[in-house]
This record gives sequence, C-alpha cells and structure tokens, in this order.
Amino acid sequence: MKNVKFLSIVSVCLVCLNLFLIWFFMFHKRPMPRREEPKVYIIDKLGFDKEQVKDYEELITWHKSTIRTTNQAMRHLKNELYTSLQDSMKSNEVADSLIAEIGKLQVKIETTHYKHFNDIKKLCKPEQQKAFNELTLELSKLFSHQPPPSHER
Repeated sequence: MKNVKFLSIVSVCLVCLNLFLIWFFMFHKRPMPRREEPKVYIIDKLGFDKEQVKDYEELITWHKSTIRTTNQAMRHLKNELYTSLQDSMKSNEVADSLIAEIGKLQVKIETTHYKHFNDIKKLCKPEQQKAFNELTLELSKLFSHQPPPSHER
C-alpha cells in the first residue's frame, strides 16, 4: 500500500511539473537581447579617442538633422501623392512628378548616409582604417532591425 501511495504522489508531482513547464514555455517571453546603440558600437569598433568622439557626435547631429528634414519632406510628398487619389481630375502627370520628387529625396537620403560614413572615415587615423574597412561590411546589418554583429576583438 505504501508503494501505491508513493507512486501516486510522484505521479501527481510529475504531472504538476509538466503542466508548469508547458505553461512556462507557452506564455513566458524571452527578453529581447539589448541592442547596442550603433554610435557606441562604432566608437568602440574604431577605437576613437575623446577628440574623435567629439567630432563624431557633431557628425551625428548633422546627419540626424538632415535625415529628419528629408524624411519630413518625403512624408509630405507621400501624403500629397496618396490624397491625389481622391481627386479623379488630377492627372497621372501630377502623380508622376510627385513620385519623381520622392525619388529625388530618397537619393538625397542615401547620399547623406554615404557622406556621413565617408566623414567618419576621414576621422579615422591611419591605424584605424583597417577597422573602418571591416566596419563597412557590417553597416547594412548595424542599422537594420537585425541583431547587431557580434563584438569581436
């Protein structure tokens, strides 16, 4: 009789443990890995000194301001483009010209990004150029919504 009671207790404990584990894996969300800010990653990767960091922060301020202004202009043009769908009197030429302007702004954004990284390259000392060249291979991933590149040294 003692064996049956013992086995019953063990069975109930195992069922409870299994139910807990099922609940835990179904409803417990893993914390998202903290993504290192690109600014910090670039400073660390290139080994910037204090003066370079100061200059880099000025570049970031210019870059963010330019991108913000361009994005606002692009949003305005996109709103204008899509609201033109309401008016059947507006011709396709109007839509085509708005699309062309949006394209020009997108080119400006990409040119701004390129200039920003070219300016960062100019901040690098000769011994930092190799690290910068390695960084260029990571740029598209660094600014995407993917996890950042592993931090190797």
